[in-house]
Amino acid sequence: MHLDALLVPLAVRRLLAILAPGGVLYLSWRVTEGIDQRDERGRLYTALDPAMVVATLTPTDVLFEESGVSESSGKLVHRIVAQRR
Repeated sequence: MHLDALLVPLAVRRLLAILAPGGVLYLSWRVTEGIDQRDERGRLYTALDPAMVVATLTPTDVLFEESGVSESSGKLVHRIVAQRR
């Protein structure tokens, strides 16, 4: 969520490159609607389409995917759990 949207597929592919066969990858990010935003500290929250992340997870089986409110932050987050084939 703190990366430019164009860098997200590269970052996911790098994580998959170090994931062992059968390994599990857990991704989560705060959902930002519309356009990218920065908080009061200057942190970037990218408006990220979950379909772009899932499309990058081709060498995996997506075991779980959901959007829901985080109990700790009260913000909407998207979660994906994928297992490398």
